[in-house]
Amino acid sequence: MAAEDDFDDFYDLFCDVNRLRRLFANQHMADAVWGWRPGQRLFNAVEVVRPDVADRLRSTWLDPFYQDTIDDEVWEWLEAEWVTGPQGGAAGTN
Repeated sequence: MAAEDDFDDFYDLFCDVNRLRRLFANQHMADAVWGWRPGQRLFNAVEVVRPDVADRLRSTWLDPFYQDTIDDEVWEWLEAEWVTGPQGGAAGTN
């Protein structure tokens, strides 16, 4: 499976309420997730599925954790990092 497919699968998972609930149920967070901001849900989902990408995103200007909306720039950065993997640069630097 190509990295692009992996990102598409992640995006589909994030947009599907039932799949997202199952993801967080495995982390014992299913009940809390619905009170989270959209950016917080996204960051935590990335943390579960791709902790390496979450580490590169954390505390950067693109970090969506405290945001009520998810900017297109965040999705574009995530897709690029998903594909390039660990050799990618820090958020906002490449």
